[in-house]
Amino acid sequence: MDISWDDARLFLAIAETGSFSGAARRLRIGQPTVSRRLAALEYAVGSALFRRSVDGAALTAAGERLLVPAKKMAEWAGELHRAAESADSSPRGIVRVTATPYMSFDFLAPFAAFVSQKHPGLRLEVQSQIQYLDLGRGEADLALRGRPPTSADLKLVDTLEVPNAVFVSKALKARLPKKLSLQQLPWVAWAPPFEAVPPNP
Repeated sequence: MDISWDDARLFLAIAETGSFSGAARRLRIGQPTVSRRLAALEYAVGSALFRRSVDGAALTAAGERLLVPAKKMAEWAGELHRAAESADSSPRGIVRVTATPYMSFDFLAPFAAFVSQKHPGLRLEVQSQIQYLDLGRGEADLALRGRPPTSADLKLVDTLEVPNAVFVSKALKARLPKKLSLQQLPWVAWAPPFEAVPPNP
């Protein structure tokens, strides 16, 4: 005997809501339809699956035997639905990106415009701040950072080399030795907690 997924879903809806009216609401069909389809299922099975009372519908012994297989069938139906959805390979949804205000303004703003044209189903949510968000805890999906990750939980996806230049006034240049290291310059730089922001690194 074959029990269709529609019949199993009907049975499961009654079992989980405990009433025909609850099953009708969940399945968005009329209560008479629920009663009629359950009667047909019980006839095919050859046993009553529920005891009806003013308090609702309770499983019989025959119904108890069907409950676990029906739940497994529901899980596989969900897997089938997800597999069908994954056939559409176009990216969609929200990607939360964390970056410094500088990177957000200079890179992510124009990149977001490019993404919206190339992948209309994808949306970038930019979280612009100096403090690092914890990717391991799911605070963001991607991070643009000025230094590679040190945590074993994170994976470096790509790197980008950005040229930097150091500018000094003519007066300072006249006082500096011909050969000097970057550390010898009197930098105007960030204090903590902004030590990871250029030019500090």
